[in-house]
Amino acid sequence: MRNITGKAVFAIALAAILTPAATAQDGDEDSDRAVMKEVVVTARKRAESVQDVPLSVTAVSEEDLRAKAVVTIEQVTAVTSGLTVSRNANNIPTFRIRGLGTGGGSESFEQSVALFIDGTYLGRVSEYNQPLYDLERLEVIKGTQAALLAKNTSLGAISLTTRKPGHEFSYDLSTQYEMELGSSIVDVGVTLPVSDTLSLRLAGQAMNATGPVKNTALGTEQSNDSLAGRFTAVWTPTARFNAIFSYNDYEVEMIGSSEEAASDTLGILAARGALEGIQTEARLNYKNQVQGSIFGDIKDRTTGRRAILTLNYDIGDFTLTSVTAGAEYNQVRFFDTDVGPGLWADQNPVKNGNEQFSQELRIASPAGDRFNWLAGLYYQNEDFYIHRKYDIYSDLAAGIAGGSPIAGANQDNYDQSTDTYSLFSQANYEFNDRLTGSLGLRVTNEKRSAEYMRIASRSGLFTTFLFPDLVGSPPEIDETSVDGSIGLQYELNDDHMIYASFSRGSKGEGFIAQPTNIPNSSAPKETADSFEIGAKINFNGGYFNIAAFDTQIEALQQALFNGTRFDTSPYDLSSRGFEFDTRYHFSPSWGINATATYADVSYETDISPQADGLRPLNTPEWSGSANLRYDAPISDDLEITAEAGIDYSSELYWSLRNQNTCTGSAPSNTIPCTDAYTKVNARIMLKNSSQGWDLALVGRNLTDEKTIAYARASTFINGVVNASLAPPRTVALQFSIHR
Repeated sequence: MRNITGKAVFAIALAAILTPAATAQDGDEDSDRAVMKEVVVTARKRAESVQDVPLSVTAVSEEDLRAKAVVTIEQVTAVTSGLTVSRNANNIPTFRIRGLGTGGGSESFEQSVALFIDGTYLGRVSEYNQPLYDLERLEVIKGTQAALLAKNTSLGAISLTTRKPGHEFSYDLSTQYEMELGSSIVDVGVTLPVSDTLSLRLAGQAMNATGPVKNTALGTEQSNDSLAGRFTAVWTPTARFNAIFSYNDYEVEMIGSSEEAASDTLGILAARGALEGIQTEARLNYKNQVQGSIFGDIKDRTTGRRAILTLNYDIGDFTLTSVTAGAEYNQVRFFDTDVGPGLWADQNPVKNGNEQFSQELRIASPAGDRFNWLAGLYYQNEDFYIHRKYDIYSDLAAGIAGGSPIAGANQDNYDQSTDTYSLFSQANYEFNDRLTGSLGLRVTNEKRSAEYMRIASRSGLFTTFLFPDLVGSPPEIDETSVDGSIGLQYELNDDHMIYASFSRGSKGEGFIAQPTNIPNSSAPKETADSFEIGAKINFNGGYFNIAAFDTQIEALQQALFNGTRFDTSPYDLSSRGFEFDTRYHFSPSWGINATATYADVSYETDISPQADGLRPLNTPEWSGSANLRYDAPISDDLEITAEAGIDYSSELYWSLRNQNTCTGSAPSNTIPCTDAYTKVNARIMLKNSSQGWDLALVGRNLTDEKTIAYARASTFINGVVNASLAPPRTVALQFSIHR
């Protein structure tokens, strides 16, 4: 009944939005109709209006992010459909676009949905924990991006553009206090014009966030504290040359786990708790009994820094651009693998990090030419490591019927070095005033080497059979890939455009961080072919964008946990569907917007008879949002904004094989599903334009809908399933001033 009701509400909201959008005609709109603000994106390495780009791309301003109380990367799902972010047991967020993505089971795999900051590449999921602040915009680029983005964008990309200083002194202060959980965030920024040619900007964020889950065994609660700062300088000594330098530094510390016991069918968890004097619960209520080990509660600390130097030089009508970046991060995680009472399975500690240098050099012809092009070279070097200590204890297993007999301990080290060289180009040719063709090409050579060191410190079945000693280096990888795209764009008139494209993208062969032996230590090359057709329709007061897609991916690199170990089989998948994004102002005061994605995602590889027809993890068939907005002046200086909207998702699975409670009644079907849901959000804001301040109240999930955000079989404990609930209702008070 809930599923039907949710779909009905979502369909009604979309119908209300699409009806005026579909019937709007040029020339018969009110003269005072609100004018849409142009949104500029750089998805194709040029500054272009989002409505002129023949891609499915969502652009979101910092103001819009703040309106939806988006403060972490996993909350970006609130601003577009077709994007899901899951935070797994390792406390790292991973992206899926249109139902496809790498996941976070193995940190040695770079992500197929890549993250970029000011055009520089971040491929490691641990880096995704860094704070979001002082942004000019965020772009979600959907589908295979084969030519222009640095690497590993076979399934899409998320691009962050930070704010740059202008030529006038200004400052801004934004604060947010979340009243349900007691979390606070402060953002500050100041622009300092030093001279006519040099401007500086200093920006920072401090966050003290409290999570909803309480640890009843230790009397603690989740927390997420972070501190970040960025320095940016823009130097423009001549009209033909400018230099932009930025340096960002951050530290994030997370304590506690969001995982709870969802089921304990054999009573093993209860028996373990009894030995520790703890009354356990096998139900989802934002409470857990994680004791960790000698380190207490689960802890996670990530530090990182990134420096970027961008040089732009006009040579006649051409622009030469150099982007140089150096970055590093280090993460230390103390993790109770079984997420329960007593000593059972711990990673104490897990360390991972990297040092990365990249250099991009490109030249672009004038964008207005009938034949325009862009070409460049890219180099990247990365040294990456994962070092961890595993302890699988046997003291409780011996005293609990049905408990796992697995025991042992080891030191597990993985070190990897990669050099990437790319040559890329894209050309656009206007056949006539309406028809434009595009062709993109990227040739990438990647040299990768790795070393393993896994030695038992305490013998047991864990170190003998599951993860035996391993010392040595696998064969080096030296691989060249040719990716590309081809497309056509046709202007029906000045306001309407249709397009079609085909792209092939790839991610090179990689190493598995925890193989059973060195001959089985590599994952094959991943390849994605994407077809897309779409239309972008602009009308007085709004737009309507729609796209249909078909993506076939071969040998997806992923690592999926089955309760004992990770399955790294290179499965083939497909995703077919359509999506739309629309915004419409039907008066100066009233506006509506909506986005929705339908994705039919399935395994093309024959996994097992029980998995026939099963959807991959965290891939809703339908997802979307709809929002109604009202703006009105109160006086000459004051105006009020009120918004109300919904987020919708259809059912989600969390097990690769047929172990989901919603796919059958067999005893092995113990992994809970996420039911289809509709969440209600609202915002009201008072703004004083002349004095530059605003005050807002933002509510998310106002009906306090409880939905599962992640689920898995517990580590080495039969009959126990762990799951995390999505955040409950939150109500945030925001204040900002900009002068």
